[in-house]
Amino acid sequence: MFKIFDDYYQRGVFLGLIVAIWFCAFARLAHDLWAASLFFFWVSLLSFIFCVGRCRDKTPLKLPMLLPALLLILSSFLSAFASYDVSSTLSATWTQLFMFLSFYLFTNVVQTARDRESFFALSGVVILPLAAICLYEQWTGRPDPYGYGYWEIHATLINSIVMAGFCLPWIFFYGTKMLKRPRYILLFIGGVIVLGIARSWWAYFSLLAGLLYYFKNRLSEVFACYKMTAMITAVICSAGLIMIILLRIQVHRYPYIGSGRLFYWMSALNLWRHHAWTGVGLGAYATAYPYFKTGPIQSTLFAHSFPLQILAETGSLGFCVAIYFVIRYVSLLSKNIKSPQSSDDQQLYKAILICLVCFSLVNINMEYLLNRLIFLFILGSTLINHPIPAYRIKPLWIMTGGICLVLVMPLWLSFFEASRLYAAGIQYEKTGDLSRARKLYLDAISLDRFNGDSYRAISRIDWKTYQQTHDRRALVNTLYYFRQAMRYKKEVAPLPQLSHP
Repeated sequence: MFKIFDDYYQRGVFLGLIVAIWFCAFARLAHDLWAASLFFFWVSLLSFIFCVGRCRDKTPLKLPMLLPALLLILSSFLSAFASYDVSSTLSATWTQLFMFLSFYLFTNVVQTARDRESFFALSGVVILPLAAICLYEQWTGRPDPYGYGYWEIHATLINSIVMAGFCLPWIFFYGTKMLKRPRYILLFIGGVIVLGIARSWWAYFSLLAGLLYYFKNRLSEVFACYKMTAMITAVICSAGLIMIILLRIQVHRYPYIGSGRLFYWMSALNLWRHHAWTGVGLGAYATAYPYFKTGPIQSTLFAHSFPLQILAETGSLGFCVAIYFVIRYVSLLSKNIKSPQSSDDQQLYKAILICLVCFSLVNINMEYLLNRLIFLFILGSTLINHPIPAYRIKPLWIMTGGICLVLVMPLWLSFFEASRLYAAGIQYEKTGDLSRARKLYLDAISLDRFNGDSYRAISRIDWKTYQQTHDRRALVNTLYYFRQAMRYKKEVAPLPQLSHP
């Protein structure tokens, strides 16, 4: 039995990561905390299996960019001390931890170009059911969930922009593979359908940027032979892009305006200016945004630019660590690859990475777990065949790490259980059962003492009690829980007269 485990544990982790991608695509991890908790459990299980396997075969561990990854997690945790939503920041920090765990599992079990192609070929098949769902929503004319009068086709993802960011790698992957292997044509068509229905013009530009990088050698040859034609084409394309940007800025369709992103970016810089070192807390941009809102624009959950999102949420500390992560990655990438014949294949994954980075500069993309997971896997793919530092760690320490992942489960699970109790309390409060609702909110606080929403809900219930009974104890409780709510989640709604807490 142990021999079977030794022979197949890496393949099990390999398939487990593919299952994780499929699960994330259909389980709505963007806004379903219980789905996120299942993802955390799954990654913990895969990590434990991997640790047991490495204890037995004593193979060195590949840990690229380990120090900057640990510093990123640390900077995320430090941002909780000045966070506008402490509970969300701690949850986002746990998410970041499991994202990097998935990344290191990937770099250790996907070790060859053949493994890499198999991994993405199997993972990307998820694009077919997504395309079918998108076609169904388009055919039935399903309206957007906000009631603004136009369609928002997003299949099982949070919105069409996130869906566009998710399908970009698969269009690139299957499109290039289709040229050599026609069996990929159906998957490529599925990706094109999803991208077309998503209607993201910046996704098309990002795809073009990736294609220009992928075919840069051939384009340079064409440019050398037809300089004048190439220059005229480049000027026309640049003018077309500028015209599209200007037209998009002029768009004004309630509640969206084309220049909205400019205001979001200025607001992000405003957040950073007031909280320069640790930011407003990872995952707390939405809570802090109303205090620093710039311009007559609707509220937002994100800065619509991943670099500015990091700067606003984790401050200069987190932003500098992110730059350090990029520097370490580039230094590894600059080392000579072991197999020169695989350089063309490497070019493909670098082009996909450029495409995703370009898309994330002006869109919400890597703010969501699934798209960030794909980005890290693509990042790890570009390092295959490059000399990655490997560490021989004593089996005792490896097994200790695996056991610790199991033991810390109650720490992150408490956040998700508290959110479930809070949601149940909301339902009882709506039906008028205030005593039951209050008990559920208190139970949520007992699991997550940073749960500002539960403090605020108790304050709301006690205020209603005071209005009915004029009991001074209810008034004292109202003020106490409201103060605690503002301490852990500085939500602007109850105090609209404030411009800054």
